[in-house]
Amino acid sequence: ALVGLSTLAAPNAGSALSRLEACARTAMTQLAGARRANRWCEELPVIASIPRSLAIQDPFDRLMEVLQKAFLAAFLIVDHVGLLKQWNIWPGGKRSGICTIRLGLKLFCFSNMLGAAIQIN
Repeated sequence: ALVGLSTLAAPNAGSALSRLEACARTAMTQLAGARRANRWCEELPVIASIPRSLAIQDPFDRLMEVLQKAFLAAFLIVDHVGLLKQWNIWPGGKRSGICTIRLGLKLFCFSNMLGAAIQIN
């Protein structure tokens, strides 16, 4: 929020607000990288829980559960690929890594929308 608000204020170069924006942007980037680095193998329990979802009797509920878990697992895997691209371990480069991470966030959004629909149902 701090990065967005300071960007909207359009601070002058060298001002206190400009320095605050730079520090907030650096902190945001570093925390995002640390979060991604600590997320390895979190997709395994999600994938392992899919067979339990396939045992649900109601076909609509079963479909919603399986899709929600599939989108979540896909997000986690795509996020790994994006991080590897940012680190130049996977071919594609830093810019391609950002696009890959954006795709992963879309998958995460779908997973959350399905999770909300399941809770409402």
